[in-house]
Amino acid sequence: MVPENFITLSELNHKIHQAVNDLFKGHTYWVVADVTSHTFKADKKIHYFELVEKGEKNSAITAKIMGKAWGEGAVHLSDFEKKTGQRFTNNLHVLVKVSVDYHPLYGLSVNVLDVDVNFTLGVLERQRNATLKRLEQENDFITKTAEGVFNAQQPSEAAACHPESSCYIGQQLR
Repeated sequence: MVPENFITLSELNHKIHQAVNDLFKGHTYWVVADVTSHTFKADKKIHYFELVEKGEKNSAITAKIMGKAWGEGAVHLSDFEKKTGQRFTNNLHVLVKVSVDYHPLYGLSVNVLDVDVNFTLGVLERQRNATLKRLEQENDFITKTAEGVFNAQQPSEAAACHPESSCYIGQQLR
């Protein structure tokens, strides 16, 4: 028995496309997310990736959407790489300006139109400071001066290097 009221998949996709366009067309959003599954098609100058949001406590993914950057968006990603010294790739925490798109064959995605360089530089600086603080706490021979400069002192004799290996003591390689 075949139901009397049905539509084709393409008709359903067309309805979804219309609904998404009605709601999102002409709107852009600044979104904070992590980049995963990044690939770059150099011949077409298109970036493909996923944007994900992770939970604060367990890093489980709480939201995910496909993303792409081409044209002016790809130019902004290239500028981002030059200004930050960081490749736009996996495991990067970013603030991106996006528009929402639905394609009947490829589904729901966002187009990246811009990326906030200062946001990522701030994230990288916080990560750097956290790493330096952790190193200072875990290693009693690393100290921070009043000016904020880190100094590494010679480790104790108990932590001396094995005679057949090389290691740093102070500023000299032994």
